[in-house]
Amino acid sequence: MYHSRIGRHFACKMAMLLALMFAACSNDDTKQPTVAHDGGYTEETGIYAFSGHIGNKRPKLMKLSGDVPQSKENTLSVDKGTIFTIYELDSTTLNKTGRFFVDTIDNDDGRFSFTDLVLNSPYILIEIQDSCTASECQQRGLWGSQNYPTIISLPCNYDSLSTTWYGGVVVPPSCEIEDTTKYRIPLGAIIDLRNHYELSVNSLTNLKIPLVQKYYAQGISFVEANKKAEKEILENFGVYEDLGSFEDSKNVTGELSYVLELIVRIVREQSLFYAYLSMNIKNFGTVPKAAITALGDTVEQLFLNTLKLFEYETGYIAHTNNLGQCTESRENETYLTNDLIAISIVCHSNKWIAGNKRVNYETGTMVDNRDGKTYNTVTYNWNGVKQTWLAENLNFADTTSPNIDSSTKKILEGNTRCNENDPSCEIYGRYYTWRAAMNLEWSSIRMTSVKAYAEYDEENDIETVTYDTILVEDTCLPDKYYESAFDYRYISAYGNDSSNRYEYCTETSDNGECLNTSYASTVELYCQIKYGNWGCRVDASNFIAQAEPKVHQGICPDGWRIPNETDWKILSENMTQQGAALTDAEGSGFGYAEQRSFEIVNSDPPELRVQYPMVIPNIKYALVPEANQIDVLTFNISNGYPTLPTTSREDRYGPLGFESLNIEVYVRCIKD
Repeated sequence: MYHSRIGRHFACKMAMLLALMFAACSNDDTKQPTVAHDGGYTEETGIYAFSGHIGNKRPKLMKLSGDVPQSKENTLSVDKGTIFTIYELDSTTLNKTGRFFVDTIDNDDGRFSFTDLVLNSPYILIEIQDSCTASECQQRGLWGSQNYPTIISLPCNYDSLSTTWYGGVVVPPSCEIEDTTKYRIPLGAIIDLRNHYELSVNSLTNLKIPLVQKYYAQGISFVEANKKAEKEILENFGVYEDLGSFEDSKNVTGELSYVLELIVRIVREQSLFYAYLSMNIKNFGTVPKAAITALGDTVEQLFLNTLKLFEYETGYIAHTNNLGQCTESRENETYLTNDLIAISIVCHSNKWIAGNKRVNYETGTMVDNRDGKTYNTVTYNWNGVKQTWLAENLNFADTTSPNIDSSTKKILEGNTRCNENDPSCEIYGRYYTWRAAMNLEWSSIRMTSVKAYAEYDEENDIETVTYDTILVEDTCLPDKYYESAFDYRYISAYGNDSSNRYEYCTETSDNGECLNTSYASTVELYCQIKYGNWGCRVDASNFIAQAEPKVHQGICPDGWRIPNETDWKILSENMTQQGAALTDAEGSGFGYAEQRSFEIVNSDPPELRVQYPMVIPNIKYALVPEANQIDVLTFNISNGYPTLPTTSREDRYGPLGFESLNIEVYVRCIKD
């Protein structure tokens, strides 16, 4: 790698070439300036050895979308051939003394090096004269900004171009073209060479130049002027921590690299910044760590870096919304940003982060004695109402366990499965059919309908209607249609021999004889025809206790049960009242996790992407129905808030086909 070396003799030659007088130039090698020792200098004039890097450091293992050139050090450097100038500054004013040194970056990493630069002052200003086209300015973090647009507008000759019709208004086609203009990109830094030997010149050091000069001119020491300038700049990005000197290469490869990445995203995304952050939080914010850990150390670190960047972005949004600093006294304050795409942010551990208000809860564990699995638990005390839930979805399917009976084994077989991205169900838990979650045998379930009886009182001209629940005939209960909802609804539509199974009479004689018959292809259609608006519905009342609220163990371990509607409502209403959300796993303690499919792009560094479809929109949990709510079998969590599912039927208490028993659900057990 090339390192530029400028010594005293080279400086004098350059002075003659530029027709400038340098006081430090001397051909008398016997006159040596004072040599550095113990990190400082005894005189202002000295020989300084230093090296550095020009360009913005990026967090390691942080890949942006799009094709962004990156070096092995995960940096965005100035181009090879970039000219840079080092100006000597007056130690009392920080003004240029008139002495300067010019060199060119001769490598691909933006590095430079000086072995013995002679200066009368330890203060220098480094400036570069880099350039790029607008479409390439993304490398500098300036792509798409007002000063460096990627698209420019040109005058249009409307007569020679086609037009577009919008609601009666003729709109000319776009006359914008990609801007290929070369722009000079400013980067610089003011440095005290007594305190720096490995320098970083980046966007933050460039922002700091005018502030340091201003505060230094006010009589503040150079050290204090730097600290004050850095504090002011970081706070303008919503950062209230001291992240170290902007010019220190070690600092810039650490936390400051996230601030530099933040600047890139602010400039590049502009008005879409909120939208992108909201989408990223949705995609990655509720992912359980176990789902990432399973993909390997490299991907896990990439994921953790991604979440850290979200924290910096959220802090910046808090600043733009004038929320001020998150302090210990403001712990748990929550705000919904006042933007087109609102983001909920909360003050937690002295940082604004994406999330909701945090509720009080206690964590614990329990062991399922049937298979020995350990589960996390969470306990809430809602104004005296205590609830203890599993803080993860149930994962029990051990049909060989001696601790379960033969009927349960038979029910489980073929009625549970894992998420395709979680082959052992250890991350997201297990899918169960609703019938398996309730641990119901087919023999315990009936299909019923309603028969109406009308009596007319002629004397009072009043008609009285009474209703009886009646059992639907066994011909509507063929076992093979219970295998899945798909089979139940559509097997006959594909030419199955049983397509004419459900025969009904369309015309009868006066004495009740059937004159014409027809056939229904499905049980659902048959019930609608034969039993009218009442249709057929599931009845498990002879298996599930009729006490209110319902208490039913289902597939849960001993001492635990399937939640009923009351349980879910207590949880949901209290979470909502306190401004919390189940999707905020840490804030709620509930351990909710939406499923995501990830792909790792083989790049350097690798890129983590969310595959589509990226999330199940409604996570369904098994629910024990209350009285007269037999069509409500699940409690759904969508957008963070639990809700009872809506039904497509106008009558909420109306027909429920047997295919509903095969709805796939997760199970969250609650303690008795």
